[in-house]
Amino acid sequence: WALLPYYQHQQTGSACSIASATMVLNGIRAPERLTSSIELFTQDSVLQRTGDAKWTRAVGRMGGGTTLEELRGYLSASLEKLNLRGWQVEVLHADGTPEFARKLHALLVENEKSDRSFIIANFLQNELTGDPEGAVGHLAPVGAFDSKSRKVLVLDPDRDYYEPYWVGEAAFLRAKIGRAHV
Repeated sequence: WALLPYYQHQQTGSACSIASATMVLNGIRAPERLTSSIELFTQDSVLQRTGDAKWTRAVGRMGGGTTLEELRGYLSASLEKLNLRGWQVEVLHADGTPEFARKLHALLVENEKSDRSFIIANFLQNELTGDPEGAVGHLAPVGAFDSKSRKVLVLDPDRDYYEPYWVGEAAFLRAKIGRAHV
């Protein structure tokens, strides 16, 4: 739930990575006492302050988006350049095994209980939304996990078409490409 105040819209059709990263970067700072002289991160300010021309091109109007591996590098560099020390980015690729399903469940439970854990999911959007045009990889943070109903709240930055939505853990796992855990 720590990310809900920072939920935002991706600025272009290929900007889900920077929108997701910006939500997480702001969530990381949530426990800090921020004043009016300390602005929240925006997609533009993160790109500007990290100075990554490749990421900027990838999320631009004509960009091709970002892979999960590229996001790991961009997010790791952002943490360093924005002086957010003590955080690590771990990428997990879904492999369809019961072990991965258990690991994902444990991460979802941890994510729900901690303000020191964030998950950005990389998934096939059409698997969760039914949108026939969403058969490409998409990135979105996990906003919450309800362990009783085993549902995941996806903070989809594709706000032209979606608002946050709940999906069952099994469907979330089926829509997988991978997960970035911060």
